[in-house]
Amino acid sequence: MPEVRIISHGGKNMVWPPCVVVRQGETLTFKAINTEATVFLPKPELFEFEGNPRPSAGESMAATRGVFKVKDRPVAVKVKLRSAPAGVAPGGKEPAEDVRVASSLPTIYPYAVYCENGNDFAEGNSSPIMILEPPGP
Repeated sequence: MPEVRIISHGGKNMVWPPCVVVRQGETLTFKAINTEATVFLPKPELFEFEGNPRPSAGESMAATRGVFKVKDRPVAVKVKLRSAPAGVAPGGKEPAEDVRVASSLPTIYPYAVYCENGNDFAEGNSSPIMILEPPGP
């Protein structure tokens, strides 16, 4: 299972690895080390949130919009990406829980991680990315 570590050390906030490859159906785990972090996934419909902490009183269920906190325990997200069946165009009338991609090529997916420690966004070698791969043979 792929894992992204969000690390705050020596005044720097890092995401390791800076580029993670995740296949359809795999679960990616985010784990914070020495900081509380907020992960921003711009297209939350690509993911299914697992083991997400329930919101406290007064908080909204922001994970449904692709924004979630990583604190004391890891948060896992499952990639729901899958290839489009014949005759289905991207953006077609399909169930919201399934995201269809017309190409079988990997998709580069930038995301952001804000760290409480240092009041800064974490980086890898650059802003972190995921490569979302279609199912293998």
